Amino acid sequence: MKNVILITALAMIPGAITFKPLNTQAQSTPGQNAPARDPKQIEFIRTWQEACSKNDAANGEKCCQLSKELTDKYPNAEKQYIDDAKKVVRKCALNKAEQKFTNALEAFYESAPEANKLEALFSAGDAYLEIDKDQQSPAHILTVAQLALAGHRAVVMRVYKDLDRVKTYAERSIQAIGTPNLPEKYKMGYAEYDLFDVRDEALANMNQYLGYYLIETKGAEPEAQDQALAYINKSIQVRGKDSRALFGWKDMYNYFLRRAIYSKRYTELSKKYQALTEEQKNGDTGKELIRQTNQIIDTKLIPELARIIATTATNPAMKNDAIDHFNMFWKDRVEDLSKAPAYLKSFEADPTIEGPPVPAKVFFRRDLPRRVRTGNGGDSENLPVRRPDEGDERSGAARVSPET
Repeated sequence: MKNVILITALAMIPGAITFKPLNTQAQSTPGQNAPARDPKQIEFIRTWQEACSKNDAANGEKCCQLSKELTDKYPNAEKQYIDDAKKVVRKCALNKAEQKFTNALEAFYESAPEANKLEALFSAGDAYLEIDKDQQSPAHILTVAQLALAGHRAVVMRVYKDLDRVKTYAERSIQAIGTPNLPEKYKMGYAEYDLFDVRDEALANMNQYLGYYLIETKGAEPEAQDQALAYINKSIQVRGKDSRALFGWKDMYNYFLRRAIYSKRYTELSKKYQALTEEQKNGDTGKELIRQTNQIIDTKLIPELARIIATTATNPAMKNDAIDHFNMFWKDRVEDLSKAPAYLKSFEADPTIEGPPVPAKVFFRRDLPRRVRTGNGGDSENLPVRRPDEGDERSGAARVSPET
């Protein structure tokens, strides 16, 4: 989803420095006659002060150039002039880096994600953060968040492959924006508003990304699966102020990611069961595996498929795939499809709810349900790819009746 928030916390360069009145006599110790200044230096400082005291773009550029020239050409000028010039030089470098980052951010979001545009954005953002090292400033925090959000967008659309680099931005973003404690000097204008406006989306998408990262890189490891679930659950807990915002609790990809983990666990149990002898299948070992499998189906897979159905109103392919799998498990565990619509409806208003119990029949069954098909969510390599336009115009999930 396009969400470009430009950095507005930087002051304009011209007029940002209060200058000491020009003294044509050099400083001296008491009792000595002050030597006259170099006339060229005096004239240069006067020109420099005039350019830096005006609020317009042309003088702003001139102020930057003259400030750098002053520190290079007259390093022995009065200390306050040198200090003021150095402040301006830093502000100019910061302003230039901020403008380059803003341009790269706008270029990235003007079309579907492209790897080269993302690399340019990362480069511009890193250059800006090298200058603005104040990790409490809204501009610094917003820059980190925007780098992470752009990286997340490119990865989930499968156009960027450096998952570790995006992971670094994601972790930095969560740390920076998770519990911002702005000093008083920054609580002005739109800085605080912009920061908290992007906070929810950053927290939701970055926690989702860290879960996605673990599924992609360590998806077969139970410990990594648990960590991934913890990140995804944090993402689902985020509810933006805008009811139309489709991140966090309304983002279908969170439920697809959880389903991918539950499907892996279901498949592992199925493999264990199939490896048993006929005698073991009929004994306590087989019955216990069946019990564990049914528990995953009833408490994890069926509810998660219902949540996917509730959040994929504008993605028919994903919705139909979820309905297909829902029907398969429902028929196996309940058999009566007429009970499915009421169950699905319970998730429409709020997919985060635990949901009603699955009205499964209590019986021992030797054969497990058909193996979960892996299309669109059974395995990490088949996780759905987010469309470039997805998320901007999706409406609430409609009531769905399972196909018979």
